[in-house]
Amino acid sequence: MKLKNHKEITTDDGTVTVYSKIFNENAHSLHGATNETKLHYIDGCKIIEKSKIHSPLNILEVGFGAGIGFLETFKALKDQRVHMISLEIDPELIEYFCEQNNFKFQKNPNNDFTFQYENFFLEVHIGDARDRIKDIKTDFHAIYQDA
Repeated sequence: MKLKNHKEITTDDGTVTVYSKIFNENAHSLHGATNETKLHYIDGCKIIEKSKIHSPLNILEVGFGAGIGFLETFKALKDQRVHMISLEIDPELIEYFCEQNNFKFQKNPNNDFTFQYENFFLEVHIGDARDRIKDIKTDFHAIYQDA
């Protein structure tokens, strides 16, 4: 898929992130997109430990971006009960992620996306996070601030 609003950048750990032409910034540290995600979100938010306490574990991700936060969370917790809500302004990134990682998300009539694997459920709300967050009435156990 040819990205219109972004370009791919390979980071030092070998994983790919995206550079936003609109916001003039990378979605992740160039030192390592996956390493950054694991450090700040998987380990930093203690999601594995929290998944043993909370069922479902509710996670808010502000900025789906290249999808690494979702992907690493899914790898770590795909056998747990998880409800993840991600806010993303650019739907191009969701389509890019699905194509690059062989995932199939369901596009809803309101142009949001969902994904379910057993007890792992993801909602991606498309639009400005400052507006879309107002529609969410969930208490969260972890927040990934990645916008």
